[in-house]
Amino acid sequence: MKVGDANARLKQLEVALDAALSEKQNAEIEAALAKEKAEVSKSEVKRIELMYDGIMVNRWLMLHSNRNKEDGSFSIVTEERDKLRNLLNEFKRLKNDEAGDEIASGTLVQELESSLVKKELCIKELESSFHVQKEVNTRQYEEIKLLNERLNNEARRIKSLEREGDWLRSEVSLLESKVQQLLHCRRRSKVVFQGPQPHPRVVSYIQRLGCMGYMLSVSYGSTWLVLGNMYITAVVEVVIGSEWVQK
Repeated sequence: MKVGDANARLKQLEVALDAALSEKQNAEIEAALAKEKAEVSKSEVKRIELMYDGIMVNRWLMLHSNRNKEDGSFSIVTEERDKLRNLLNEFKRLKNDEAGDEIASGTLVQELESSLVKKELCIKELESSFHVQKEVNTRQYEEIKLLNERLNNEARRIKSLEREGDWLRSEVSLLESKVQQLLHCRRRSKVVFQGPQPHPRVVSYIQRLGCMGYMLSVSYGSTWLVLGNMYITAVVEVVIGSEWVQK
């Protein structure tokens, strides 16, 4: 191989080395971005979990608060019921009692009507509270479903980013190995071995044969070791005869 070919090969190795270094740099950047995305996703998952816990706590507090209100309302209803029952019993007693007068009966009727109105108001309040609580529970249930879905999506995204990060780290390792090989080849490609000068008569004869530029080249893997200016004297001696060379 000629020196020009060796230089061309060296240039190719340099180009390949630059490309490998560029690929390595890009892979490292992508790995860093993937790691950053994974951290952001983990932070988002933690934030969603905190939101979920907050919603559950608020729901628990609201349920207990509404339960206390309902207990109070039911206590009022129970009280009104007992009061109505007592009034009815009293009205029956007075009605059966011949000594009862119409005034006492009218008073009892008014009290019964007032108690019935209060009871109806309590029932309406309980129904309204029940519908409101039902809507709140439905809305919170939908929010919890959305949060669970987001948690699952973020978990899948984190796993995908972790797999991508592992793949990028593997690519970086392969590129580092490739760069080391190219650097080794580049160093070895600069070695040129010079052989001994041939006999002048051999040179003269080779010039006549048009073989002045002949060189022995040895290929070793991707590296070319050029043994320039080493002419095969033994072959020439066979061609022109050993006696002519010795003259």
